[in-house]
Amino acid sequence: MTLSIGMVTIDCTDPQALAGFWTAALGTTVAADYGAFVLLAGTPALGLQKVPEVRAGVLADPEGNEFCVGSHHG
Repeated sequence: MTLSIGMVTIDCTDPQALAGFWTAALGTTVAADYGAFVLLAGTPALGLQKVPEVRAGVLADPEGNEFCVGSHHG
């Protein structure tokens, strides 16, 4: 059995603002904007999810942005 990454989701306070950063950094576009969740085009897909709670610091990048790994169903 092998594992492949279909989507990475980052918890954040402002998905639209963070989408501006990630689209420029990755040279991609916004595939869908659901308000509290923004999906960027690409493989693996990148999701930016608005969360109200304080970050716990589990599974986070060096700046403290939390993310989870899940499957992408196209």
